[in-house]
Amino acid sequence: MLAASLTLPNVYGYNAPLENNGQLRTNGYEIVLSWNDRFECGRASLTYGISASLADSKSKLVKFAGNETKTLGSNYEGMEWGEIWGYHIEGIYKTDAEAANRHIDQTFLGGNRFTSNAGDFDICRTSTTQRKSTTARNPEDHGDLKKIGNSQPRYHYSFSANLSWNGF
Repeated sequence: MLAASLTLPNVYGYNAPLENNGQLRTNGYEIVLSWNDRFECGRASLTYGISASLADSKSKLVKFAGNETKTLGSNYEGMEWGEIWGYHIEGIYKTDAEAANRHIDQTFLGGNRFTSNAGDFDICRTSTTQRKSTTARNPEDHGDLKKIGNSQPRYHYSFSANLSWNGF
């Protein structure tokens, strides 16, 4: 895993070079089924084959020298490769009265954009605090952030077929 190496003083005049300072472990399986056959009729021959494959894997960053605070959104030791953190939206407030009764401050989502009005997102509260805590933003103290997905495809599959007649 490439990441910045040691922090260099400003007199160096350039950013720290990248170095290989991490390990990624992938566990999974792959299944391939194929069939090949040949027909001969006199001088003519027909060869065909079909194949299908299915693979499943998950990768985890098991060693990483950077990001000791495990800030979400950056690579950190112990993360599942491709994980996406975000807020779970329960719905959208339909009326201003419903939005005013939410008793949760959501202004951290973008300043004055999120006020107590109809049309605002109703974000699911998973933390015990009244205000949705996002100060630490790491896996141990993530506030109301939660894993909402993964950018890496889980299953890979393929199908193929081939046909040959007299070597063509």
